[in-house]
Amino acid sequence: MRIIGITGGIATGKSTVSQILREYYGVVVIDVDKISRLVVEPGTDALKKIEAEFGSDILQEDGYLDRAKLRKITVNDEEKMKVMTGIVWPEMASKTSAMMDNFRRNGIEVICVENAMLIESGNSSKYDEIVVVTCDSDIQLARVISRDNQSEADAQAMIDLQMSLEEKEKHASFLIVNNGSRPTLRKQIDALYRKVIRQENV
Repeated sequence: MRIIGITGGIATGKSTVSQILREYYGVVVIDVDKISRLVVEPGTDALKKIEAEFGSDILQEDGYLDRAKLRKITVNDEEKMKVMTGIVWPEMASKTSAMMDNFRRNGIEVICVENAMLIESGNSSKYDEIVVVTCDSDIQLARVISRDNQSEADAQAMIDLQMSLEEKEKHASFLIVNNGSRPTLRKQIDALYRKVIRQENV
């Protein structure tokens, strides 16, 4: 089974690329962000550890993790961010690996894994191809401000927590530049499907 990683910076359009691959091309896509929510559901070991580290105020009234509150706590505190990722990332990796094994057993030949922290997590060598979704920095900042209702300073802090787009682009075997034009994005995704996923003309 070939494994293709889809990564990029916050608000560059990774999820849009994955959605189009899934809905229009029938590609199997594992969304690691969704897995990150599963591993911190009420009753999970990860959530218990997060509560022990950050206090019960980190929970909503329904017992679910208040992700927005946790993000505010960790966004400007490198040590707290390390604590949080140290709890969550191993659980996410285990769940992702189990899903991959299941697809392999069911004869799926190619899967894509959408993971914003693919390169930072040090797992890039496990992928046959790495697709990086990028955009201009001013467009990225504007998207974060609008999407997450953040101040410019907080939005920039969230961006700065991640590896720079320029550095991520160096790891790409296929690059998608998503500066806002839907037709242009669709053309790039079609090329991705044909050249990387289907391996046409190779």
